[in-house]
Amino acid sequence: MQAKQTPIREGVLLIDEKHSVDDLKQVAVKLEERFGIRTIQAYAHKDEGHWNKETGIWKPNHHAHMVFDWTDKNTGKSLKLKREDLAEIQTVVAEALGLERGIPSTKKHIEAREYKAIKVEEDIKKVFKLQNGLSEAFKVVETAKEMEKSIKPLKDEKNALEIENSLLRANKNFLTDKNESLREENKKLELEKQNKNQMRR
Repeated sequence: MQAKQTPIREGVLLIDEKHSVDDLKQVAVKLEERFGIRTIQAYAHKDEGHWNKETGIWKPNHHAHMVFDWTDKNTGKSLKLKREDLAEIQTVVAEALGLERGIPSTKKHIEAREYKAIKVEEDIKKVFKLQNGLSEAFKVVETAKEMEKSIKPLKDEKNALEIENSLLRANKNFLTDKNESLREENKKLELEKQNKNQMRR
């Protein structure tokens, strides 16, 4: 076996609830007839999926796994399939399972330099986005500092009013106590006056 040979490959197929292992066997027959790809295993998964958080509805993820012997029977080497062959495999599978064929890709092959140029442009955009994000963050900080400056006099005024209020409260308590003391003293003087008047009689 050659070092880069890949004798076994696996494919994942999107299927419907109606499909069975017999349908996968039909796919296996078609692939071997057309491309010489022999199927080693095929099994369907119909118990996987997820709950939609918004609707609370279960969304199943029906799919099948197929494991292939990717060896050319005549040469003993890995099968060499072209891009067009891989596209045709998708068509064969779709027809065998009665599914709608996906739209073939119309993207052109991008040369290595063009690809690098696109990646560099994307990186530049990310840097600008980061810079814009940082400048926005700095703006927020500056605004917060300005707000702090404008709030400080108000805080100082509030503190001064609170101190003044405390002094007034203390003064009020002092005057209340003084008033009570004077009232008590006045009562004593009134009693003494009454006692003196009775003694004179």
